[in-house]
Amino acid sequence: MGPFVAAVKTFRSLANAALDWLYVAGPQWFRGKAVEGAFAFLVHPRDITDIYRPYPFFKYLPSKLVLALVRLLPPIRLSKIEGIRRASDGTPLDGYLLSIVLGPEHMNNRRGLALAQKRIAQEVALAEKLGVERVGLGALIPSLTRQGKDLVPEGSSPYLTPSVTTGHTLTAWTIGRYLERLIQHRDRHVSSVTVAIVGAAGSTGSLTAKILARKKAFGRTGLCLLLIDLKAKKEMLNKLVEDLGRINPSVPASISTDLHDLQKVDYAVTVTNAPGAVVRPQHVSKGLVIVDDSQPRNTSPELVACGVTVIDVLSKVPGLQCNFDFGFIIKDPEITFTCLAETVLLASQEHQGHFSLGYVELPLVDELERLLESGAVKDAPFHSFTRELSADEVKALLAPRKVQMATAV
Repeated sequence: MGPFVAAVKTFRSLANAALDWLYVAGPQWFRGKAVEGAFAFLVHPRDITDIYRPYPFFKYLPSKLVLALVRLLPPIRLSKIEGIRRASDGTPLDGYLLSIVLGPEHMNNRRGLALAQKRIAQEVALAEKLGVERVGLGALIPSLTRQGKDLVPEGSSPYLTPSVTTGHTLTAWTIGRYLERLIQHRDRHVSSVTVAIVGAAGSTGSLTAKILARKKAFGRTGLCLLLIDLKAKKEMLNKLVEDLGRINPSVPASISTDLHDLQKVDYAVTVTNAPGAVVRPQHVSKGLVIVDDSQPRNTSPELVACGVTVIDVLSKVPGLQCNFDFGFIIKDPEITFTCLAETVLLASQEHQGHFSLGYVELPLVDELERLLESGAVKDAPFHSFTRELSADEVKALLAPRKVQMATAV
């Protein structure tokens, strides 16, 4: 894309952002009517390259200037989400992809966090004005809103108040599915494996641990859990160990605050709200498989050179058309983030009320599984850094291991 075309597209995006801002800032009556089943997915840029997608001319400007300019921009409509239908009668549902224009670079201090939270509130206001009945939260937005709880007003409200979901239930369930498939194929002759969860004190991490503990074992292979998080969250980790003991005392669980302990495990899950890669080559050993759900990513391609396999957490939504480039290498529009897939699933199945809100417990996983029976969301093939693995790569990944790695528990 040349500078002239980029400038035209950027001008159009800025003009649309101004219209959206007038829509949000206008009086209460200046709004669309509630649209039955309409939904929105709320996101933010993962890095500066995501800012260039709606504003391509910005890549010709100094990055520091761009990061300063976008602080002034209101939430925007990135695209219309199409292809989703109500399960009961096949009626098409209106969907929107909405974004604030602040990335992790803006959220590294108290002032930046306050601005991001203000913009998120405006983003929800934009969804309200569009008549949306449900919003899903992507990337770091759940952690900035107390897992969505800050977006649920107390008492009555003069505005339409959309139902909220963080997507954490489907995300944790999908992580469990990936690990189940990996372990049943790779470790069928191994007595026990250890799975580390980096970010275990968080909403997704703690639910993932509970789902894995409830599975008890994978065929003949037993399970041990290593819960890793910051030192400040050690008390939360100890509470999680107690909860896991009540769910299944036969699954040993221990805690750690040292990423170097990943050298002792067979599999790792990364689900932190860190603004970038936290797992480095010095933390891992060859042969480790990491299931990375984080956005922005907790892993980087340099891990692959160390003999580590990184698996993305994704879903397949039949018919989905986001009409926006998320930067995936593969261009299958039906492959998407699990948090978006959960939003779509709830909309298509006409679920009433909030779903993954705050810290999620296992009964909600059972409800999710009933909703998944509809086929509105399916398992995605194995991807790594947004590239689908070839048939040969999948075969090598799932091949039985000859030796058991050392365990941490």
